[in-house]
Amino acid sequence: MTRNLEVKVTPLTEELILDSADEQAIEALNRKESQLVLLAPAAQTLRLYLAQPQALAKILPLLANLGLSVQSQATFTVSAGEAEYTVFELGVEESVGAALELVQEGLEAVLSAKADDDELNQLILAQALPWHSVLVLRAYASYLAQLGLRLSRAQVAAIYLANPKITSQLIELFETGFDPARNLTSEERIQQRTEISSRIEEITGIDLVREQFRLARGEELGYTDPPSRGHSIEFRINGE
Repeated sequence: MTRNLEVKVTPLTEELILDSADEQAIEALNRKESQLVLLAPAAQTLRLYLAQPQALAKILPLLANLGLSVQSQATFTVSAGEAEYTVFELGVEESVGAALELVQEGLEAVLSAKADDDELNQLILAQALPWHSVLVLRAYASYLAQLGLRLSRAQVAAIYLANPKITSQLIELFETGFDPARNLTSEERIQQRTEISSRIEEITGIDLVREQFRLARGEELGYTDPPSRGHSIEFRINGE
């Protein structure tokens, strides 16, 4: 239990009942450890604490792209000493469950402009992927778009969501090749990538995913250079 923390609640719509988890959330915001804290006081209820005021109209589309359908909401102001924080209590159709921390990190990444706000973020909740893994998948999709593959982000997200095994194998292939935390020798990386590639070969009929696997393995893609249209950028992802 947090000590010497005076919490004053000013409800704007209905009563907000705080417990020790709420006090810990407020203390984390006071220490500036995070710009937001997400709690799940009930199976289909989320409580979002924000260090800086944000309009609910801005938050709701971000949550929708995380795969959360908000059915009801209540807004509160919580005062702790001289600090005041906005709190949104949200009734959602989906149960976040064990993915709560991943959803919080993903939402914070979007608000801090570390990640894009698009339909690919649904993978965070649907497949329990951290936001930086979704960033890798987004980079592949963006690169393929530059090569002329005309699929929207929503279409790409639909393919990933419909094929969770494919998605996890693509992430595993990337991390095996580039993640230093795996502490693998070159030979071990090659062996594991070969094993993953052999599983990938069993996948047929999904052109986008197959091309992304080829890209992850460093193979040439089956496209010629597209005609110049406007401006473009080139980048490389390195694991360090």
